[in-house]
Amino acid sequence: VIASLVPYTITGDIQLRFVVDKGPGSPFYDDLIIDDVTVDEGPTCPNPAGLGATNITTSSADLTWVSVSGLSDIEFGAAGFTPTGIPTDVGKTSPYTKGGLSASSSYSFYVRDNCGGGDYSDWVGPYTFDTPCDAFTLPYCNSFDATTFPLCWTQGYAPAVTSDRWNVNT
Repeated sequence: VIASLVPYTITGDIQLRFVVDKGPGSPFYDDLIIDDVTVDEGPTCPNPAGLGATNITTSSADLTWVSVSGLSDIEFGAAGFTPTGIPTDVGKTSPYTKGGLSASSSYSFYVRDNCGGGDYSDWVGPYTFDTPCDAFTLPYCNSFDATTFPLCWTQGYAPAVTSDRWNVNT
């Protein structure tokens, strides 16, 4: 477990307390092992966490993450791309709407925090998501009857015209 103490102002010694709740009916009485407890100075620019994507459409997605600094750089590309360490989007806040996406595609992104003065966190990621397929809407036709198709449909299908295939005239 790693716990960040960034939100606290610490001017002296600290104390750690470990609380164990055995719960009712526990078969263990005094069994407790705590090992390798370390308190270290954290990085000057902590890594962002909790990468995700919401509100995904065929052409955009809201990229999300948790940032300590508030400003982050993003490297974005097709899923499986090899990161270069060169941001595609600089100085963004979460959530960030990424547009220009294509339907039925997979994308990945990495994020690093920009703490100012040339101080950056490590790159974190990738987070990968898929955009949905384009919806196909047929034209409205109101002249159906039991024996014929309306004028918005024609018989045939390229490359070979056959009687059991139909095209929608859009």
